[in-house]
Amino acid sequence: MANLDAILSGAPEAMDALVGGDTDHWQTLAEQLLEHPDTAAASAVVEGLLEREPDVARLLHSAQSALASARSDLFTTTISALRAVRPWLADGIADALPPTHPASLEVRYQSELSSADGGSAAAYTLVADIRRVPAQPRLADALILLARRAHEEGDWDQTIAAAAEADELSSADPRRASMARRLRGAALLSLERFDDAFAILATAMTSTRPPLAGASRLRATPGPRESAIDEAATVSLWASPTTPEWIRALGGMAEHCADEHLWKRFSAALVAMVDHSDNPASDLEVVIRQAGQRDLTRTVQAARALADARGLDPDSEWNPHFG
Repeated sequence: MANLDAILSGAPEAMDALVGGDTDHWQTLAEQLLEHPDTAAASAVVEGLLEREPDVARLLHSAQSALASARSDLFTTTISALRAVRPWLADGIADALPPTHPASLEVRYQSELSSADGGSAAAYTLVADIRRVPAQPRLADALILLARRAHEEGDWDQTIAAAAEADELSSADPRRASMARRLRGAALLSLERFDDAFAILATAMTSTRPPLAGASRLRATPGPRESAIDEAATVSLWASPTTPEWIRALGGMAEHCADEHLWKRFSAALVAMVDHSDNPASDLEVVIRQAGQRDLTRTVQAARALADARGLDPDSEWNPHFG
């Protein structure tokens, strides 16, 4: 096995091996961290690694590739090994480098992104620190993270402001722009500014599907009306205009808000879903089942009436959609 002392002291040959993706060196380090999780990354290690590979994501990719070939008694999967390596490197970078160093900003962003306990305050501080670095490419991503955390906390103004700025910065990235617009639309739904929300979502939901955006927290809502709106806002962050969950969520909003304008929008979307579906009976089954679970009587009746009008039998279908 590789020399552990050489790795932990930042010896140049050990740093070369780690950056080069040597399985023996990464396995030795991962096993040490699994057995002794309090092992710290010395500043010489952090500086040695980043001098050779300044991009933290690529450095961790090297670790992942190397550990995929490891055969160890202490870990059975690459994921379990990386769960020890990632925080070790992140903590070492945080201790050795200033908060506005690109590597520090990257590990802070990744940490906030993957944490279901993070809040808007931490995301706001991260955005403020990124602004201090000229031409920092993570600004739009951090603004989207801030918008998501603010939305989870019910801070609609912060959500809209952060998402709007992220949208402006994302002209060259359609997937990121779609996520920013979806967040704006979701916040406007939550504010019950329905016309403004649907105007934004009409383009955002038909464009490229947004990327996975990290861990999320569920937000408590005070009553059925608010819960129905909040559920629709959540679904709008990932669905297309003809996704069954979105159609059902529109029905829930229309019923709980007792809004005929919303009901007409739901009815049109229900027809569009059937018209564009490869398996309309299956999609109607999802709408009917999920609406029934939420006691959305009128939504169930509308979906069944359309099924009868089109000669479809949703009761004969089963679809692995839940919720």
